[in-house]
Amino acid sequence: GRPFIRNYTVKEYRAQQQNWSIARDKQGIMYFGNGGGLLTFDGHNWEITKLAVMRAIGIDSTGRIYVGLENNAGYLEPEKTGNFQFHSFKPLLPEKYRDLTPVLCVFVKDNRVIFQTNEGLFVFRNGQFKIFPSESGFHRTFEIRDMLISREIGKGLWQLQGDSLHFIEGS
Repeated sequence: GRPFIRNYTVKEYRAQQQNWSIARDKQGIMYFGNGGGLLTFDGHNWEITKLAVMRAIGIDSTGRIYVGLENNAGYLEPEKTGNFQFHSFKPLLPEKYRDLTPVLCVFVKDNRVIFQTNEGLFVFRNGQFKIFPSESGFHRTFEIRDMLISREIGKGLWQLQGDSLHFIEGS
């Protein structure tokens, strides 16, 4: 056994060739963060919601889709027509953090949504943000065995625990 693999071409899904992230909802719909916005695939049909470059997607237990864009973060909500409407979280951020570098990762964990940019971790809970800035930059964040770990360039690894960020000694 080899698994069945079907590759789709740019002509078939009708969007840009670069896909940055992927998520699946409870109904099995696949969502792709694409250079041209949000791609959805139901197993037969491709749809595109035009947005800025979408690099990160996370879906919560209610099916809400949180997205990280080139210079924005927020969520998508379906309209009556079935199209998605983007709702930005930028107005909730302090002025000095509103010029977001690309949001590279989105995690939905423990009633929180964590957006990672180069400049920091933005933890959204109960309608507000807690921000963990980085002077040298966060390179990447990973979920490992139910833990969120971020790599800060030139410094090491940090673990997000509850509402605080803890340095991992020896990293």
